[in-house]
Amino acid sequence: MVPYLLIQAADHVCYPLSPLDSPPTAPEFFHRYDRRETIPKTKDPLTLVPQSRAFPLDCPVGWQAHVHPEGARYYSHPTKAIFTDANLHDPNAFESLTRFLDAIEKFFLENCIDREEKIDLVLDLVKDDSEGYLCEYYFADHHSRTIFWYDKFETDRLDRCYNVYGAISPQHIKIELSAQYWLHCELFPTALPFTLELVIELRDILVYNIGDTMTTATPTALYSGDELMKMLTIVDSMKENVGSDYGGSGCLLGRLMGIFAAGRFYNFSGEPCARLHQRQSVFGHVSRRSFVIRMVSLLMFNAPLSHLQSLENLYVDELVHQDAWSRTTERLCTEWQELTLYATVLLNADIAFLSIPTVTLENVGDRSTAQISSYISVIASLGSIVLGLSLVRQHRTLREDTVKVKNAAAFLARHFRAWFGFESLAILYSLPFAFLMWGTISFLVAFLSMCFQISDITTRLLVGCFLLFITSGTFACVVRGDIVPVQPALGMLRRLIKKRGGSSGITYV
Repeated sequence: MVPYLLIQAADHVCYPLSPLDSPPTAPEFFHRYDRRETIPKTKDPLTLVPQSRAFPLDCPVGWQAHVHPEGARYYSHPTKAIFTDANLHDPNAFESLTRFLDAIEKFFLENCIDREEKIDLVLDLVKDDSEGYLCEYYFADHHSRTIFWYDKFETDRLDRCYNVYGAISPQHIKIELSAQYWLHCELFPTALPFTLELVIELRDILVYNIGDTMTTATPTALYSGDELMKMLTIVDSMKENVGSDYGGSGCLLGRLMGIFAAGRFYNFSGEPCARLHQRQSVFGHVSRRSFVIRMVSLLMFNAPLSHLQSLENLYVDELVHQDAWSRTTERLCTEWQELTLYATVLLNADIAFLSIPTVTLENVGDRSTAQISSYISVIASLGSIVLGLSLVRQHRTLREDTVKVKNAAAFLARHFRAWFGFESLAILYSLPFAFLMWGTISFLVAFLSMCFQISDITTRLLVGCFLLFITSGTFACVVRGDIVPVQPALGMLRRLIKKRGGSSGITYV
């Protein structure tokens, strides 16, 4: 669990009286999407009087009703800078809200607090077990672009602070509070005037991220260059809406600013350990290879080590970038589809090979080397096809899910915390390729068995010469391409020989 910080500077006053009996809240805990208000499913038609053209919503004195671009209704008190989602037309809710306002005004008076300008008070009514209401609160400061409270607040209540490990400084926490502030602006778009300066600030962030994705191989941007270009087009069109009261542009601006603020928090922006590229670990994590993955890689043509490196680059410090995940899953699905196609071709070749009369013996109980090798090749080809299709289906679902980043993070976290970490997943990803390679080798053995057993000396010499020539070129190619890990295998053999003498056991690093 992340150690939390109590943000309380030495020159700030610690108030002994709390304005609330319930704990303070934050924009990410707002219950707008959890209320699930329902209405009776009845047909009671309304009769409109003649010339019904105005349909006002009678709000309590001083309050105004607003409709969020998503459709939610919220209320504001312009003179007191108060915002709430509570249904003020419900007498019980309005009474609870009024009681809290009286309590906080008394709190300000007893502690000699003057309400500053450009500070919003947000109230969130939550039903308790006794069918009453608890009123949670937070303040949003438009000058410092943060949220704050008059109570102590444990930062590990916030999801990002809880999930991010490491010693978090107050400056780092300030970035998270800024992300919460922009979420406040998204929830209540009328709270912040929509100005040209805000559009220019957001545009500058997007321009930098676009340039970073174009000039850096491993950018820290959360989105791909194409997605950022689409965002830039939308932001440029926002300039026409400056000064409008509709709220749609302000809501979207708050959402985008909050996303980029969250990205800065994850990357420890401003800290000595700031993450400057996507594959950098702020904790100095160095991955190690177990003896199991090294031995298995020898049998699987070095494919697991390649997949393991790709997974470790994707899941640095237990963070997943949406663009990196999309590109990785797309590459894997393409690879498995190609392997499935090649395995199907090899399967057809095996079936055709077994139908050759010279390969099939009359004695059913006796099988030649060519037949046995071909049988192995058939099984390996079928295994490659089945595994390839299963992996493609599974990862295509993860890639096309609307919440693919969350599902991807949960999927990778489950394997990362397993006994062998990503090594078992890397071996699984390599099985279609390994089965296809062993199937191909088995088919080659079957074909050569037929050539050298059922042929004359001339055929054997010609086939042997061409086999030697092609094998030499193929071996040189696969060794340089790290398909066959010759150098790692020789290194392991040397370490085995060196550590063997006089010791009771062998330790592998």
